[in-house]
Amino acid sequence: MGDFNTDLLTPHLTRSSKLLQIVDSVGLHILPLQATHHNIDVEDTWLDLILTSAPSLVFCHGQHFAPVFSYHDLIFLSYVLKPPKPPAKTLHMPCFGRLDVEKLCVDASKINWNSVVSAPTVDEKVGALNEAILKLYDVHAPIKKVF
Repeated sequence: MGDFNTDLLTPHLTRSSKLLQIVDSVGLHILPLQATHHNIDVEDTWLDLILTSAPSLVFCHGQHFAPVFSYHDLIFLSYVLKPPKPPAKTLHMPCFGRLDVEKLCVDASKINWNSVVSAPTVDEKVGALNEAILKLYDVHAPIKKVF
C-alpha cells in the first residue's frame, strides 16, 4: 500500500505496463481505486495503490480526499482476519469417576509384592511398584480420552 509514482490511469505507458507485469508475476492483485493524486495544472493520476495476495480476505477498501494536508488521497484497507484456531488437544487420563474402592483394595491385596521387596536396587523397586500400580489402574481406572 502506498505511492508507486506510476500512473495506472495510463496503462499504455511503458512504466505502467511494467509495473502491472511485475505485480501480476508475483501473484498480487491491485484493488481498484479512482485517481488518488490531484494536480493543480494537469490531470489527476492514480499513483497510490493497494496490493494484496488475498483479495477474498478484503472486507472493504477505498480512499478519502484530503485536500487540507496533501495532494494525495488517503487510501485504506480492512481485512477479514480470523485468529487461527488452536488444534484440539486430546488428553489421556485415568477415569476415577466410577472407581469401586472395595474391588480395588481386594485386587491390591492379591498382588504378589515379592517383586518389589526382592528387587536389588531402589530404581528396580520403584519400577516394580509402578508396574503393579499401573496394572491396578488399567483394571479399575481405565484410560479415557478427554477433549
